[in-house]
Amino acid sequence: MSLLFTAARVFPFWAIPLVFILVEVGVMLRRRRRKAFIVAWLAAAVFLTFVTLWIINRGDLYSDQWLKKIF
Repeated sequence: MSLLFTAARVFPFWAIPLVFILVEVGVMLRRRRRKAFIVAWLAAAVFLTFVTLWIINRGDLYSDQWLKKIF
């Protein structure tokens, strides 16, 4: 459980690099003319939205409380 709290507390620090990776995978798939690039770009958009919401809603202060309510 403490691993989950730690991952939520540092969410932007691992999610932003994941967004870059997903965008690059999407570009590679688009060059190969695969339809899966849409999934990669959609996942990147979702993570970027979650990071933005985490920052706006002060996840650095309240992420522990959010997880306690969920679990």
